[in-house]
Amino acid sequence: MKSRIAVSFFAAAFSIALPLFNLPQEKPLPPQGSLWYEFPEPGSFADAELFITLLDGDATLTISMEDYLYGAVAAEMPASFDKEALKAQAVALRTYAMYKLNVSPSANHSEDICSSSSCCAAWKSDEYLREKWGDDYAVYSRIIRSAVSSTDGEYLVYGGEPALAVFHASSSGQTESSAAVWGKSLPYLISVDTPESAETVRGFEEELFFTKDELLSLLDGADGNKPLIADEVRTESGRLASVTLCGVSLSGRELRSLLGLGSTAVELSEENGGLRITTRGRGHGVGMSQFGADLMAKEGADYREILSAYYPGTELAGK
Repeated sequence: MKSRIAVSFFAAAFSIALPLFNLPQEKPLPPQGSLWYEFPEPGSFADAELFITLLDGDATLTISMEDYLYGAVAAEMPASFDKEALKAQAVALRTYAMYKLNVSPSANHSEDICSSSSCCAAWKSDEYLREKWGDDYAVYSRIIRSAVSSTDGEYLVYGGEPALAVFHASSSGQTESSAAVWGKSLPYLISVDTPESAETVRGFEEELFFTKDELLSLLDGADGNKPLIADEVRTESGRLASVTLCGVSLSGRELRSLLGLGSTAVELSEENGGLRITTRGRGHGVGMSQFGADLMAKEGADYREILSAYYPGTELAGK
């Protein structure tokens, strides 16, 4: 069995990885008097007036953007983070929802968005949050609602359309480009500097060790007579693009999935005939780093500066 060292990691979210272009889906009728699928002009709507459909487990809910963002920000980022980081998260989530409404509906369900972080973004109901936060509910609820209300109606646009404002937990020095992860280049999802380190983010590094026998059992077609590690290729940000292990070629994403790694920001080394892996950061690495946003905020950056750093070239619409 593989052994893990320093595996604890307190992160609000892992990744948002989805197809960039999907076919439109049939939509239910909106609540009477609400804004619906006509793309709102910047500053022309309030979160409480825009209603969306949310797939939460087996249930389909029709809720306001305001209530969606409250549950999504609370699920995706700790309420203990700096208020400017929380505001940046609220804008990113509102932008992502606007992208799903107006640019690329989900191919996985007919609802506008879902509550799964593996498909869209995490979301939790107020009832769940009351139980989770317990005695801290009143304080945390007020903090999250303030982050949403103080950015009411604001979202990022590029070329006149909502941006694909994806985000991840943390990166090692640089974020990743969308081209390196999904094969689709977007000018505002490029590799940029980010401030996280092992000294500033708890659980930032993770070490794993696999014996050669474990690797041979995991890798289809592996040959024990071939070099354990060969042909490492790195992306611009330094993440693993591809590698050959025991004669089997894998992309960095395939290796991450196969071995359950936190990210593709990895170092590989041969040790005692086995494979030592050190990972840094968590998530796909594209877009805003949540821990990076918190660190930037603690250094004095406001949410506009955070968003501009992680989504370069986008503009903030609304208000």
